Amino acid sequence: MKIIATTLAALCLALPATANNAAHTVTFRKMNGTVLQRVEVEHGGTAVAPAGPDESANGLTFQRWDGAEKLACVADDVTCWALYEA
Repeated sequence: MKIIATTLAALCLALPATANNAAHTVTFRKMNGTVLQRVEVEHGGTAVAPAGPDESANGLTFQRWDGAEKLACVADDVTCWALYEA
C-alpha cells in the first residue's frame, strides 16, 4: 500500500498547473441537494469528508460519499453526494 500511496502522491504533484489551480471547492450535499459542507482545497491537496448526514428519521442509513475517490488529489471543483440504504 505504501508504494501505491507514494505513486498517487507523485502523480498528484505532477498535475498540470491551470489558471485556477490556487484552490478548488469541494462540496458535500445531502440527498435532497442541501449543502452539508463546503471546503476550499489547494490544487493537488486532500479533502476530508465529513461524517455522513443522519437521515434515520426517513428510514435511511448513510453508506458513503459518491465522488469520494476524487478527494485524495483534488484537481478541480468536486461535489460529493450522500448515498443511503433504505
